[in-house]
Parts: sequence; structure tokens; C-alpha cells
Amino acid sequence: TMHLGPFQEVDVPYLFCPTKMVQHQALMEFEVVEMEQGGQKVPLAEDAFSFVYPIVGTSDAPGTVNVGKFATRARERLDAVLELPLTGMGSISLKEKIELEVIKPAEHVQMLDKSLVIKRDMVNREGLANGIVRCTMSFEPLKAMRTRLLIKVAPESGGRWVFELDLIANDAEVDDVIKIEGAMNQERSVSFRMTNQFDERVPFNAYFTADSSAEFSVVPAMGLLEPYS
Repeated sequence: TMHLGPFQEVDVPYLFCPTKMVQHQALMEFEVVEMEQGGQKVPLAEDAFSFVYPIVGTSDAPGTVNVGKFATRARERLDAVLELPLTGMGSISLKEKIELEVIKPAEHVQMLDKSLVIKRDMVNREGLANGIVRCTMSFEPLKAMRTRLLIKVAPESGGRWVFELDLIANDAEVDDVIKIEGAMNQERSVSFRMTNQFDERVPFNAYFTADSSAEFSVVPAMGLLEPYS
């Protein structure tokens, strides 16, 4: 029994120790047994005044499972199947609603939003009896990068598993070799066309790397590429 004054708050600790990878539910009820009126404590009838708080507990699988490294070249597409074992889950129905949350590093969010798609494979039933969720992954990076991301899997029936994978985009193949010849102290120029990969205008920067000869320059140094379509 606790005694609370007007507008007083109290912390109520409770423990949650799941033994199965399922969703756990409970109701926490606080019953007011007496109230103070006119300086006197007045008993209340049973269940006359109570507060009920629903509690939903989610079981987290211990540790993070690494599903491997996936590598490709920039501007090349990589398609792969991810098999995510939900240890302790048992058989999984294809109709089971499963939430997939892909957590991307902050420095690569913008790039991965345009180049990475991960979704559940709703066609192939292989592995469901063994508690394996199959996902398809499409990775088509525009430039070289190396990153690690997390995938959180949460079935509607309860439980949460965390997986990690490494994505590597190596340098793209050289598009072309540009040759230019010029007489001493005379300028020569060449031009080439760049193609936008998106259906929207995108900004670009053009420059030579730091180890390039000072005799080279590029114009324009920045601008907008028109949509692909």
C-alpha cells in the first residue's frame, strides 16, 4: 500500500525477464482503497476507483549476427538474397507480418537511400520452417564507398533480432581515356557529354585531382544535370 498526496507522483519499478521470443503482454492495475475527505480517511468500495496501464514486452535476441560482406563496383548493380535466422522463433508463416528496419550510418544515408533496396522475399518459402526470413537486396552505388548497416527484424508475434552487413563499393571502371594534343603556349580543348542517372535535376562538381598537372582546367566547375528522361 502506498500513500500519495494531491498531484504527487511515484515511480513504480517492475522487472521483465522473457524466456521466449514472443510478444508478452500484461496489465498493471493500481486500486485506490481510501481517500481523504475533510481530514478523514474514507474507505472506498472494491474496484470503485482504479488505474490500469497496459504493458507490452518485446524480447530482444542476444547479440548481433553478421550476415557477411557484399561488394560491387560503383555504377554496377549487385542483387543478393539475405537469409536472416530468427533464433528461437520456430516456424514462420509467409503471412506473418514482419517489420524490417534498415539503420544506415548518418554519413551515408543520402547515398544509400538512392542506391539500396532491402525487402522481404514474399515468393520463396524456403527456410520458413527453420525460422529463416529471406530478403532480397539490390545495391547500385554511384561512387566508391565502404559502410556497415544494421537490419532490425520484428515479427508481429513478438521478438526482435538485429543483423549487420558490410557493403563495399569499389572504384568504377574508367569510362574513357581522353587524349588531347596542343602546341606550346596555345590552348586546346575537348568536350564530352555527361548523362544524369536520375529523373530529376542534380548538381555536379567538376575538378581535377590534386596530383594533376596545373596546365589542365575544366569549365564549368559546377552546374546542374538535366533529368535523364
